[in-house]
Amino acid sequence: MQREARLSASLTAILNDMGDWDPPPDVSPEQPVIPLHIGIPTPDLLPLDAMQDIANQVLQDRDPSTWAYGFGPGYLPLRTALAAHWSAKFGTTNDPDYFQITQGSSGALDMLGRSLLNPGDVVFMEYPCYMGTYRNFRALGAQIEFIRSDSSGIDVDHLRERVLALTSAGQVLKFVYTIAEFSNPTGARLSSAKRRALLELSSEFDLLVIDDAAYAELDFDTAPSSPSTDYPFLGRDASSHRVISVGSLSKTLATGLRIGWIHASPKWQQLFGQMRFAMGLNQFSVRLVSGFFASGAYARHVDQMKQHYYDRMTQLHDAVLKHCGDKVRVIEPLGGFYLWVQVPTDHVTVWKTAYKKGIHAIPGRNFRPELGAPEPPKDYLRLAYPFTPIADFDEAGRRLNAAIVDAMK
Repeated sequence: MQREARLSASLTAILNDMGDWDPPPDVSPEQPVIPLHIGIPTPDLLPLDAMQDIANQVLQDRDPSTWAYGFGPGYLPLRTALAAHWSAKFGTTNDPDYFQITQGSSGALDMLGRSLLNPGDVVFMEYPCYMGTYRNFRALGAQIEFIRSDSSGIDVDHLRERVLALTSAGQVLKFVYTIAEFSNPTGARLSSAKRRALLELSSEFDLLVIDDAAYAELDFDTAPSSPSTDYPFLGRDASSHRVISVGSLSKTLATGLRIGWIHASPKWQQLFGQMRFAMGLNQFSVRLVSGFFASGAYARHVDQMKQHYYDRMTQLHDAVLKHCGDKVRVIEPLGGFYLWVQVPTDHVTVWKTAYKKGIHAIPGRNFRPELGAPEPPKDYLRLAYPFTPIADFDEAGRRLNAAIVDAMK
């Protein structure tokens, strides 16, 4: 009965949840809206010419397998290209058997959840958190334990406290989920000290770490791509079987390709492969992307995107501070897509007032868990900078200031 009750509570929480990106339902904007809620790549930097050349080549090859089901861990040339790319960028093992292609990173996380979780298993998640992943694990019956986080990532001391308490209570601890690189929504990057502490805790308690690396390539270090010594990639520990990473092209290339992957030891990949119930991936897309990697265009494209997003982040950051001044607190992120902005009054009122004035942001409460878990981050808005035209940022800062002033009256 307890299992059924947990599942019922999970489904109720999910069905009653509002859309994470919806505008306030009772507010109409007074002017065209500046969209600061959309966390997808800017469309004007899509490498359409290069992709068209590769697409033409794929069509000219007339390979029948391009139009067939794709079974197994995924197209080998793409897995080989990913292995080489991640080895150069993150210092991981250059072995395609460590990669399994999925339908985006959301498909990877769903496969991980279905493979690893039983109802009642404990999953630790940093808080505030990306609610899509939270709902996925919750729907599978997991007991979510939220762990505090700050500008340097998940609080490993708090995590240790909860691990010890739940282990003493005899509960099954399954894994820790974190976005170590440029978290959604806070933009935080896990510090080097916390990385070491997390891996030590993982080893001590034989606890898996799931690292959602969707934003990992979008660091604002303009040096040539190479493994970071300041922020060693968690997935380098994959050979120990304790770290599993998921990646995606949705933040670096295009969301519609729906190509992601799981990076883990072959031991885990064998288990995950048994949970593949779909009839494979779009074989045209994987060949298109494989050719893009092989041409060297992907690495060049990512370097261009990193610089472009750094410029966007800087301009939105500066515009918010220029117009809002000491009314807000903004932590300048080291990469990724988001500014996490602390406002001086009730953030829901600011969110609604901002939408009326023509800004669509995301309120901190949307990164909340269900009732009974930690309080939502009441004083924050998430602003996304990758999609909106740069020319709108100054006006966005002006409108946000006007919204704050009105909300404080």
